[in-house]
Amino acid sequence: TLSSLTKKETNRSDFKFLLLEDSTQVWLNAASSLEYPDQFAANKREVYLSGEAYFDVKHAEKIPFIIHTRDVSTTVLGTAFNIKAYPGQKSITISVSRGKVKVTRPDGWEITLIKGQQLKLEEDGAKETERKIATEEVAAWQKGSLVYDDETMEDVVADLQRVYNVEIRITRDSIKKLSIGTTFKREIGVAQALQVLCKLTDTEYQLTGGVYIIQ
Repeated sequence: TLSSLTKKETNRSDFKFLLLEDSTQVWLNAASSLEYPDQFAANKREVYLSGEAYFDVKHAEKIPFIIHTRDVSTTVLGTAFNIKAYPGQKSITISVSRGKVKVTRPDGWEITLIKGQQLKLEEDGAKETERKIATEEVAAWQKGSLVYDDETMEDVVADLQRVYNVEIRITRDSIKKLSIGTTFKREIGVAQALQVLCKLTDTEYQLTGGVYIIQ
């Protein structure tokens, strides 16, 4: 039952490493939570994620490891991969760096991803985008890099707010929908990160009353 689950949470600009009882390793990104039992069932290992985490799952031939994120379930036997499923984000993104995973929805839809594949699922199920990515790009955040490839400005800014624990506002809807492709190191700080974004989108930002405003 859910009542016997342990819940670990991270705040904004906070990261945690968790070692589960089956020796699966989990890196929990900022503003995320993972619920898991102190002891897994004999026939399956189930956890519940809100936010983003990188999993290195201990292989167990007959005991699948299942991660529930909103209405999507990701099932693995032994592999390493990243799931990004923040509340409020329109999509769930799953990226595989080793092994393979099966992604399912309650309506019976399913897909299998292998090493170097990334799946982006729109929340309403209207669109799935599958593409190849370099395995070093999977969970780049874990090594202090922020990597964006065809992400909306709105989602990138939501990330920066979590990573740097700041408030950033975008004044125009047209800016929110712009597509971004860029990489930078987390340690450059929010001001420099915003400079890069503004240069890419032909916008500018100002800091007013502790809030970064992009216009």
